[in-house]
Amino acid sequence: DGHFNLGSVRLAQGRMEEAASHYRETLSLEPDHAPAHTNLGHALRDLGRLDEAVTHHREALRLGPGSAEAHNNLGSVLAVSGLLDEAMDHFQRALRIQPDHLQARRNLDLAREIAAELERAGLR
Repeated sequence: DGHFNLGSVRLAQGRMEEAASHYRETLSLEPDHAPAHTNLGHALRDLGRLDEAVTHHREALRLGPGSAEAHNNLGSVLAVSGLLDEAMDHFQRALRIQPDHLQARRNLDLAREIAAELERAGLR
């Protein structure tokens, strides 16, 4: 799909608004295009539109429930959104699917560290 490919180029260039526009166009033509949902989620995260990013990562996960990468992606956006418990759950699910998923392992460890710091500070 031309829009998906152009969106990927714009994403790599850091042109997130343009990338998002192309991924939305892809999804208007093919609503179940999981990679477009994933990449749109990445662009929206970088634009600070976290609720929308979560929505698209959840949709990518719905379309590919056995994907460790989809769980890791969703967990990452949830963590940035401050939803650490749910994020850690998705990192753990990613690791159950793919035990050697290094990014999910790192993300889980970092989320645990942040949760522990918040707990020590009485903020959790």
